[in-house]
This record gives sequence, structure tokens and C-alpha cells, in this order.
Amino acid sequence: MMYQKMIHYQFNTEIMSKLSMEQLKSEMKQWLQLKKALDRTPNGKVTGFGKLMSVKYDLQDKKLEEEIDHNIALLHLMSKHVTKEESV
Repeated sequence: MMYQKMIHYQFNTEIMSKLSMEQLKSEMKQWLQLKKALDRTPNGKVTGFGKLMSVKYDLQDKKLEEEIDHNIALLHLMSKHVTKEESV
């Protein structure tokens, strides 16, 4: 049973998408522009940044999907889903 859990954990962590810092910056910039435009319209609502990223990149991260504050979502993405760039 323990062996099955270990394989399941390894499989799940391997299939989760990883983002580059450039991708994250680009996504955040686009989302902020959309949010700014929708904030000016009556009844304008935008999907939370964390939920958008989790769904778009299939991150399977419940905590990220539930995060309301885009700044906290950004920090969470940076700590859990951004690949570290290797220097050459």
C-alpha cells in the first residue's frame, strides 16, 4: 500500500506543468490588463489569477484555485510551479 502511494505521488508531481518566469510575467501582465479594463465596466468580473493559471496550465492545485488575492497567487506560483532556470 505504501509503495502504491509513493508511485501515485511521483506520477502526480511529474505530470504537473512547470512554468518559466517569463511565462508567468507575461500571463500576469495580460491578466492585469484584462482586470483593469473589466474594473471600469459595470458588473465586470474577472476570473481570479490563481484559478486562471491552475486551469490554463493544468496545475491541479486546489489552494491556488481558491486564492482570491492575485499577489498571494503569484507568490504561490513562483514557489511551487516556476522552474528554476539553470545558468550556463
